[in-house]
Amino acid sequence: MALAASMNREYTSVDELNIPLAASAAVVYKGSLVAVDTTASGYGSVAGDTADQRVVGIALEEKDNSAGAAGGLSVLVRRGKIEKFTAASADQAWVGNLVYVVDDTTVALAATTTNDIVVGMVVKVDSATVVWVDMNVRA
Repeated sequence: MALAASMNREYTSVDELNIPLAASAAVVYKGSLVAVDTTASGYGSVAGDTADQRVVGIALEEKDNSAGAAGGLSVLVRRGKIEKFTAASADQAWVGNLVYVVDDTTVALAATTTNDIVVGMVVKVDSATVVWVDMNVRA
């Protein structure tokens, strides 16, 4: 129903958010990319080049829900920042391009990944193995 009067809407910091973890999820290490399953469970896990994932941020803590139930543990993630990632064969031409998940700390251009899970847009290249990615830019 549409609003008929003003309201105070609850909110949380856009910078940090707790993401409930999937059942039997692999250990999420501090600093790893975290994704949620967009079709089956909606729960979080370590990001990978896996179908039906969407990256939601960077883990700010280590959590092990490998023996737990869905939502049994949550991991605090940092969202929407410019983050430093490992890459392979990066060059200046990567700037302005979207990059995609290879594993929980590595990104690549679309042609080298299978499922094209977006991490963000490259804004700086430090070297062939280090890029800075704006995680606010998704398309």
